[in-house]
Amino acid sequence: MASDTVHSPLPWRVYHTQGGTSVGVRSIGNGARRVCYMSSVGKGINVTANAAFICRAVNSFDELLAALKAYVAACDQQDIKLGSITGDAEAAIAKAEHKE
Repeated sequence: MASDTVHSPLPWRVYHTQGGTSVGVRSIGNGARRVCYMSSVGKGINVTANAAFICRAVNSFDELLAALKAYVAACDQQDIKLGSITGDAEAAIAKAEHKE
């Protein structure tokens, strides 16, 4: 994904299609737009749960990234050594910010 790529506005919400056989994810920020559409292709696959998981992850992404950055900065300020966790956190931040 290019660093200038912009995703659909938040928040994203789950919606059910007519008949209830498929589930979609809709961006309701700045007008409703379909982000993706899913239907079950196998037994035991809960498309509603998958769609809900996607929405939770996307809708909380900015807050989780900010919290991780604040945690790393606070540990650095207090000279708290986290070993390999610091490198992992910094790599995750870079990936999330498309700087990897």
